Amino acid sequence: IEGYEDNPILPLEISVESLEAIVTNIARNAWIAKERTSEKTSDDLTQEESAAIHLYTMEWKPANNSLYALLNAALRSEDRDCLVPYFYYLKLLLSALWKLPSVRKTVWRGVKADLSEQYSVGKIFVWWGFR
Repeated sequence: IEGYEDNPILPLEISVESLEAIVTNIARNAWIAKERTSEKTSDDLTQEESAAIHLYTMEWKPANNSLYALLNAALRSEDRDCLVPYFYYLKLLLSALWKLPSVRKTVWRGVKADLSEQYSVGKIFVWWGFR
C-alpha cells in the first residue's frame, strides 16, 4: 500500500469521513467503537487506535457492508486507487497494529465454503486483506 503513510494520524471520527459514501453507517459505528473502548488501553494504544481496531472487527447487517469486508475487497482489488478513501483510516489502524506485540500463532477463520481445491499443500499464498 503506497500513499497512506504520508497522511497525519487523525481522530477516528475524522479518519472515516472519506468513507461515508462507501461504508454504510460508518460514522455511527465509529462512535460506537469509541464508546466501547476505554481511554486507558493496554499496549500503549491511544483510545483512537484501540477504537480503530475495534471498528475493523465490528460486523453490521448485511455483513458485506461492514468496514472489514469493504476494506478487504479494496485491498484485494487490482485498482489501487480504490484504496485512497481508506488512507486516513488505514493510517490510524496501521499505527495501532504496529504498536501491538508480535505473536506467532495459528489463527483459524470460519468460511462458509469449501476452499480446499483452491489451495495446494506447500504452496505460498498472499491474501491482501487483513486476516
